[in-house]
Amino acid sequence: MSNLKCCPDPCEITEGCINPLVYLMQRVMSIVSDGANTIVGAMTEVLTNGIVINNNSEFCCPDCVDPAGFYTLGGFNAFKAVIQEKGMDVLNPLNDPLVVYPCCINKSYSTSQLVWETALFVDGALDKTPACCATGFAPVVNRLLSETSIEGYMGETAIVEASSFNGVSGITIILDYLNSLPTAVTKQEKTDLFELILVIGIYIKCEGCNIHIRRANLLA
Repeated sequence: MSNLKCCPDPCEITEGCINPLVYLMQRVMSIVSDGANTIVGAMTEVLTNGIVINNNSEFCCPDCVDPAGFYTLGGFNAFKAVIQEKGMDVLNPLNDPLVVYPCCINKSYSTSQLVWETALFVDGALDKTPACCATGFAPVVNRLLSETSIEGYMGETAIVEASSFNGVSGITIILDYLNSLPTAVTKQEKTDLFELILVIGIYIKCEGCNIHIRRANLLA
């Protein structure tokens, strides 16, 4: 039995479940291989249109399986858009301390973005700051820097990842998939792809046996 966290009850957990990020990349690369679009155009198209997988127990869910849990990867503004959409920030009109962020996060940000994070989660005695995930994020970011030319762009935004898949960062999953393809994906293509992900973000949510995949920042 796989130790990956697949669809929760009432789905039957299946061995070797399909990772939603891999499925997303397969959809993207199928458009690219058809010559219909670039990798950036294909990713924009797929995430904007969204993917809904209904009643399928063969897909893995993110590690954060709390009913309010989800996975997201992107820049800080994409992360902020999800948090505000769900009313989990301290600017929530109800300012309800019970409406908390359920998942851990990994992040790499500038001092100015730390101020934004504080504004999102801290309001006097009310502190909704999410916990850090128990994964090594620095090596993941270093690998991203080594395989792309995104370092200059990262000076403008954070990388924020909420939850993971069996403790593995989505950055690692995407890079491993791209490197496994028979036709090489160039360093520039990887750079362009991750720059896009920082802007619009990736959002994955399991609801019973249904999985939703879409862009995180709906306004970018």
